Amino acid sequence: DEGSLPVTSSVWFAQCSISATVDTMRGYGYELLHLEHTYAAFLWRPFSQKLFEAAAPGVSLEDAWLRGWHCSPHSRFIFDLEIWGRQAFDKELLFKPVEISERMQLREYAVLAMVETPGLRYFLQQGLVPRGRCGEGICECLPPFRGRLCELEDKPRKAQRLKAVIHYMMAETERDLLDMERSLKSLWLRYNQGVDYPVVVFHEGLTHEARRRLVEASENRLWFALVPRFKEIPDEWMEASRQRASEFSVGYRAMTRWRSGPLFLEQALAGFDYAMTLDTDSYFPATFGSDPFEVLHSTGLTAMFPHLGRESASVVVNFMHYFLLYCRLHQLNPRRTRMLSALIEKNFKWYQQCLMLDIEVVRLDWFRSETYQDFFRYMDSVGGFWLHRWGNNPLRTFAVALLLRDEDVRSVVMPYAHQDFCSCGPGQQSCTWLKEKQEYTCQDVTPEEFRLEELAEGLLDLQPWRGSARQLSRQAEMDVYRFAAGLQG
Repeated sequence: DEGSLPVTSSVWFAQCSISATVDTMRGYGYELLHLEHTYAAFLWRPFSQKLFEAAAPGVSLEDAWLRGWHCSPHSRFIFDLEIWGRQAFDKELLFKPVEISERMQLREYAVLAMVETPGLRYFLQQGLVPRGRCGEGICECLPPFRGRLCELEDKPRKAQRLKAVIHYMMAETERDLLDMERSLKSLWLRYNQGVDYPVVVFHEGLTHEARRRLVEASENRLWFALVPRFKEIPDEWMEASRQRASEFSVGYRAMTRWRSGPLFLEQALAGFDYAMTLDTDSYFPATFGSDPFEVLHSTGLTAMFPHLGRESASVVVNFMHYFLLYCRLHQLNPRRTRMLSALIEKNFKWYQQCLMLDIEVVRLDWFRSETYQDFFRYMDSVGGFWLHRWGNNPLRTFAVALLLRDEDVRSVVMPYAHQDFCSCGPGQQSCTWLKEKQEYTCQDVTPEEFRLEELAEGLLDLQPWRGSARQLSRQAEMDVYRFAAGLQG
């Protein structure tokens, strides 16, 4: 009959949608490989994971549809599907506009990783302010840009006078994803909902599903930034690194090296003056009483460190020797500041006290400077990150103590938790451990302004107990007896 659907077209309209087919095939252990017009190719999941383990996003349904149908000039003529499609379905249902807010659209773009196509890298890097960057076959927008061509701007929902950013580094493991979901939720609830600073998640490769989980975990404005060739070990250290520090993964050693120096030169941070580093398992047990970036700015400090601790001697092998050699090369006194004197005894003994960099708040210009980067390049040149698993903790500790003045840095007391460490902030009681949630919380806490303390004092407090006059003066007598008896409380 005139106007009736041809058999060749109706056969295809009777098929399942590609989305339903993908869901069905996943139930049998297959993942979508690619779409070619009216045909879809699937690959057994173990092979798919092996194929895409080094290529960050794998294959998303949206990209497959765009490449295999929507962007193909042939799709307009295959069985006249697009012509007859308007008669085969209820037009009111098929073409009814869907209301979507600007914020929802921007959040959808936050999930997006674009497949690199010819010319896209050049286009995104054009102009005085690059809008995106490409690597390992994908392109991602830089803050504050969004969209398929990074042509939109995701503006903060709160007035801001400082160019500040919060950032993480993660791998796609279920542990990291769970930790990140908790961290992002507490970040928004305890702090960022009042200031709306952008959050950059550096990564070594994330699937579409992982990106969506992180974006939907909170109301934070997230940007993802791939670190290309993250796990490449320099040829000169490759063989030796396999024999030493083998209990630490290549990814972990790469992460500590990257966070020691290259982090500060990343393009995703280029538009900012201040930054807060957080680990995936960092979180906040109470509401902030101050904005850490405003504290840093108003006091003129270069950096603040909420968490001090001690490193294991096994992961600082030869670190002190190379540090002293650097001081000698540059004619610097290795005990020139109070911080250094707190770290290094007169006989050059160091008790592995460190800034614990699961959190730090810094002014970026100094860490980008030749002064700091020269120290990093020297320590990097001796191979300690790959051979001995040196961490960013000792490197930042000694760089700050050697190259800055004591008054340029402070430790800060603020609500913060990470693994076994927890603080409810200045003047507050101890944190409460919630066994069922496996996390700390702070009960009945009134937000207080952060308290700044001299860093040298905190480093001295981390020296082993020797009953010195200073230690005795800072420790109640009963606490000393309890410590000696091995009691807690």
